[in-house]
Amino acid sequence: MSPPPGAAPERRALPTLLALAYIHEDGRWVPALHTLVLVRRSDGWASDNGFPDEIAVNERLVGRLDLPGVRIERGRLRVSATNGEAVYVPVGESAIGGCVRYGRLYFRAAGSAR
Repeated sequence: MSPPPGAAPERRALPTLLALAYIHEDGRWVPALHTLVLVRRSDGWASDNGFPDEIAVNERLVGRLDLPGVRIERGRLRVSATNGEAVYVPVGESAIGGCVRYGRLYFRAAGSAR
């Protein structure tokens, strides 16, 4: 059923889990083992397994995400989640096709003094 004329288009709901890199496995896309996974909770997006020292990042995917807490600017990946903030920088090629390996430059846990 289509919306009535003049109505705003329906926005698709965001998934409850987002990874910054995926691999194709058994006919479906799954989060890559060495990436940052964000989980949507009632209080916002949180990093599922903390903020690893190194992660694989699909920069094209991150560029398409509509999340204010995840962005690449001036060559740095900035992630702000309910359980912390981190800044990553590119450190080389990733073994995952289409991805770049990023190393953590900065981390601050949620609730830490600035």
